[in-house]
Amino acid sequence: MAVISFSSKALLVAVLVATGVIGNPIGLNSRDDSSDSITPCATVKCTAETTCKVIDGKAQCVPIRGVPCGNTVCEAGLTCCNPSCGICTKPGMACTQQVCNPIPVGEQCGPTVCKPGLECCNASCGICVEPGQGCTEQYCLPPRGEQCGKTFCKPGTECCNPSCGICVEPGKGCTKQLCLPTGEQCGKTVCPNGQVCCNSSCGICTPPGGFCTQQFCNEE
Repeated sequence: MAVISFSSKALLVAVLVATGVIGNPIGLNSRDDSSDSITPCATVKCTAETTCKVIDGKAQCVPIRGVPCGNTVCEAGLTCCNPSCGICTKPGMACTQQVCNPIPVGEQCGPTVCKPGLECCNASCGICVEPGQGCTEQYCLPPRGEQCGKTFCKPGTECCNPSCGICVEPGKGCTKQLCLPTGEQCGKTVCPNGQVCCNSSCGICTPPGGFCTQQFCNEE
């Protein structure tokens, strides 16, 4: 029995030695070299509005969308360093501190805006000319709004009740009343429907285009 036990132990030791010689130790020769290719962003967690980018070999959290920078928008991965000039750079890079003049805005000229280098010479017509040039002296009436019964709506309003000539701002409530037509005021009288005032001093009304006296009536 002792010989059999010794032989079993010897056999077990021989198997373990053989396994140790043939097998490779974990973490030594069997190391996965692919870990050397892990990017710096693998260990960086950015906020929801940003994403990780490798810039100059370093991980940087940059906005997913472009950042407004003066009159321009920076591309993804760049930051605004000088909004007055609209200059974008990589994070951490040097930036000029110069101040750029804003883009000139034209002069308001009635309903229009003059282009840079021009000046307003006739606001009623919205005419702009180069400095020192001549300008027309005509007068342009402001554009009339939508007709609403006997009236015209002001700019920015719309007709909501033509029978009463009521105009309101878009989306505002409006009365549903019905206004019956009335005659035109003519001096101290009111013309019947279908007639117009031809001589207010005398309160004379006639059909449109009818003959009218030009006498002048004194007020009593």
